[in-house]
Amino acid sequence: MQAIWVEKYGDHNVLQLKTVEKPTVTENQVLVQIASAGLNPVDTYIRSGNFIFKNEVPFTPGKDGAGIVREIGPKVKQFKVGQRVFVCMRHLNKYGTYAEYSLVNEEDTFPLPDCLSFDQGAALGIPYFTAHRALVHM
Repeated sequence: MQAIWVEKYGDHNVLQLKTVEKPTVTENQVLVQIASAGLNPVDTYIRSGNFIFKNEVPFTPGKDGAGIVREIGPKVKQFKVGQRVFVCMRHLNKYGTYAEYSLVNEEDTFPLPDCLSFDQGAALGIPYFTAHRALVHM
């Protein structure tokens, strides 16, 4: 698959388009074919190495995205192959959304209603959950 690959921390120049192996699902994971990826400041912090947590290099960045479920792990209960979803990864992930496919934990995957586009779904994750927390819970 084609993916943006980060082999060392740094500015935007460390982002490389590469052909890498498509990830394999395990237990509670979902393989999502990414139609749209979100871009958030946290993605740039992680890429630069200036985030409190660091991905092990190499990795594909991107915590938010939307697409279609293509494979599910044996313990996945909430999703089925072919379903439209958006993703918001709460933990660091080797296979982020800046790729053709992203490997996502089931708990970080959410149904995408038909009334929303993939672009809109990719913008839901971190921005929506942050705003919801600020407005409703705080």
